[in-house]
Amino acid sequence: MSLNPSWKSNLVLFLVLILLVSGYFFLQLQKASSQFYKNSREHSEVVAGVVELTIKTALTSSESLETIYRGFLKNSARFLLYLEAVEPFSAAELTAFAAESGLAGITIIKKHSPSISGPSDWLSEPRCFQPDMLIYRQGMQTYLLTHYPDQIASEAADSECIVVGIAAKGLDRIRSDLSVEQLLSVLNKQPRIAYVTLKPLQNDDKVQQTVKLLKDSDGRSVIEHTIDIGDNRLIVALEAAHFEKRIIQMRKELGFFVLFLFVIGLFTSWWLYRSQRNRLEQAREFERQLAKQHEEAALGRASSTITHELRNPLNAISIGLQRLQYEADELSSEHRQLLTGMREAVARSNNVINRLRQYIHDFRIETDLVNVGELIKGVIDLYRKDFADHKIALDLEIGSVLSIHGDHDLLGQLFENLVRNALEAQPAGGFLKIVTEPRPDFLSVSLTNGGEGVSEQQRAQLFDPYFTTKAKGTGLGLAISRKIVEAHGGTIDFNDTVSEKEFSLVILLPMTPGQP
Repeated sequence: MSLNPSWKSNLVLFLVLILLVSGYFFLQLQKASSQFYKNSREHSEVVAGVVELTIKTALTSSESLETIYRGFLKNSARFLLYLEAVEPFSAAELTAFAAESGLAGITIIKKHSPSISGPSDWLSEPRCFQPDMLIYRQGMQTYLLTHYPDQIASEAADSECIVVGIAAKGLDRIRSDLSVEQLLSVLNKQPRIAYVTLKPLQNDDKVQQTVKLLKDSDGRSVIEHTIDIGDNRLIVALEAAHFEKRIIQMRKELGFFVLFLFVIGLFTSWWLYRSQRNRLEQAREFERQLAKQHEEAALGRASSTITHELRNPLNAISIGLQRLQYEADELSSEHRQLLTGMREAVARSNNVINRLRQYIHDFRIETDLVNVGELIKGVIDLYRKDFADHKIALDLEIGSVLSIHGDHDLLGQLFENLVRNALEAQPAGGFLKIVTEPRPDFLSVSLTNGGEGVSEQQRAQLFDPYFTTKAKGTGLGLAISRKIVEAHGGTIDFNDTVSEKEFSLVILLPMTPGQP
């Protein structure tokens, strides 16, 4: 009979469940990562659109302001040339006009006379530049515009050109407010944005948009999105700490859940395994009991045959031998001794038949109050002379009040069997120690004697019928003793706490009748 493999199926089921849960987790993790990358890409594209729009707006604003500045300076220069043609300016008048008009300075360069500037030191090198072109002088932080008079006015007047300038502070402030650098500075201060940088491309190093998760220089987890905008490369890095924490939390939850499933799977599989082992042991015990019943039934039938076919002839032979022994006067002493031996052989054969009948038949317990201590002492008294002859020392620790409910005759037969076994096991001398110990629910009786010990293999067969370690014996004594003890609801077993050269049995008899 083999174990039902349901515990294995249960374990495989839990392992499959763990694999399914793990697969579902990794699927969810993949979906969460994809969604996070998608959201990051969308945010980065929004930031890129804002930056690109800001660049275009800054360029457009700068061009518009330059156009306004150019128109203003050109109109101012034409007006000044007109006034100069009517009546030449002095330096003081140019200075006053420049201050009133918000100009940084005015210089009229003449053909045949010295140039006039107001203020006098605003332009270090008075000269004419390209006509009507707005020029930015970094050192002066001033926008300059050179205007030439038309041909008719130039022929009638002494002016070659006029250079007017306006401070670039206002335009620079507007440019700064609308610059990409200002926008990047504002974006870098926004929550959830780790950094935003804009770098010029080199050698046409254009790439497709890329998204990757990495650690920045501060050790923060960021997701970096690279986007090419014209000749520039925009790098937007969004903080990914919340995403990383969520992934770690999901992994912990998976670990705890998998561990929980693993523990539950192991426990249930162990429980099923134990249950199946118990059922298997019960089935085997049932089979053993059934086999034992079959054996006892066969022995019963054999015993009936033996009793019917052998016991009566043996009795007749015994009676005949007894008559010959007592009535035949002419027999010699040798013949009488032979008759005595034959009668003893017949008695032993009859004893074997009686023991066999005792083993195969159930005992009928006639319950009475039995003093076990007195019963054991009575048995010892019967064999005391034999113990003395065999030099076997007696050590009795028997209480006086040891009464239980049981069958007096069967208990007497029990202890007589055990005492006789101890006597027969020590033909060269030894000891017998009997200890009784009353307990709340049962009475303990231990019998320990010397002689040859028993091996592990012999212990397993100790109470089997026909098994004996003695040269002469039926092998039914301990088997019958066990049946008597079990009939009283008790137990008898080998005591393995003694040395290898000792043999010890422990008997537990319930104090209350019928109690196991």
